[in-house]
Amino acid sequence: MTRIVCEEDCGNAPRKLQVRELLTAIAKASARSVLKHFTEDVVLEAVGVGRIEGMAAAAAHFTSEKRRPAAQLVIRNILTHGPTAAANGVITSADGKRYGFSEFYHFAGSARGAKIRRVTSYTIPL
Repeated sequence: MTRIVCEEDCGNAPRKLQVRELLTAIAKASARSVLKHFTEDVVLEAVGVGRIEGMAAAAAHFTSEKRRPAAQLVIRNILTHGPTAAANGVITSADGKRYGFSEFYHFAGSARGAKIRRVTSYTIPL
């Protein structure tokens, strides 16, 4: 079972809650829950690693047999402004490896419930 620690109150900001739900779904390796947050033309970029374009490619990535639930996700901050958001924290894999992450999200618009169109992720081993 994945332990989730969120150091920021996400209760009053819909985008903060959406980012928290996305990060939690990724940590739990729940592909269906991850994919519901993306637009059909989503672009996922892991800086220095690669880029995934489109829902079909994102679905293939998140349903990969290699994906396993993390042991722990610590979300330090979630910041939002208009159609953008950012989050950072630490994720610990099931085998105990720790990674610091910082991610930037661009939503399809400013309306409540807009899906994420682009994610830029920076991840480093700790």
